Amino acid sequence: KEILNSAVKFCIPLTISALFWYCLTGIDRLFLERLNDIEQLGIYNVGVSIAAYMHILYTTLSNTFEPDIYQSIAQKNKKKTFLLVFVIIITVSLANSIFILLSEYLIDLLTAGRYIASTPFVRILALSNITMACYYMVVRLIIGQGYTKGELKVRIIGASCSVIVFYFLIQKYQFYGAAWGQVLSFAILTLIGIVYLSYKKKYGQNKI
Repeated sequence: KEILNSAVKFCIPLTISALFWYCLTGIDRLFLERLNDIEQLGIYNVGVSIAAYMHILYTTLSNTFEPDIYQSIAQKNKKKTFLLVFVIIITVSLANSIFILLSEYLIDLLTAGRYIASTPFVRILALSNITMACYYMVVRLIIGQGYTKGELKVRIIGASCSVIVFYFLIQKYQFYGAAWGQVLSFAILTLIGIVYLSYKKKYGQNKI
């Protein structure tokens, strides 16, 4: 019973947090649909789909090293924790940088030359894979220290900021604004998460 209660208290904030994911990866399509440019929206969606292939690399690395990250946090091994996070972020950054350089050729190959127009979106969205990886690494650090309620607060604040960012960027730059909104949203979430961790480190367990 105690284990079940502990698990429920730990998981509920994370479950609620997941509901706000739409504000980060779906709200852009809601705003873009209102522009009534179906052809460009289709090209943008192709760009999102192709850029998402590179996110598989982060998922693979994260699933491989996640137990080690949590173990190093539990053992208070800051050096190992930093090294694991650093290696994952650098690997994702290098892979996406190469992908950006080769994107036009790869898109031509993957779509049989039909969606070359999506190349600018793919290049921008590939950058969001990097900022997303940074955010997820910060989330691992927050959850690893048991701050699941803190992760929820970071997600709520970040998601609210993201909706505002998407709204204004899409109003001004339309589809390119949506792509850059993806990059900036995860960068903002990363920053909020780092601020939260710094706050916890300074003020301890008895605060938010």
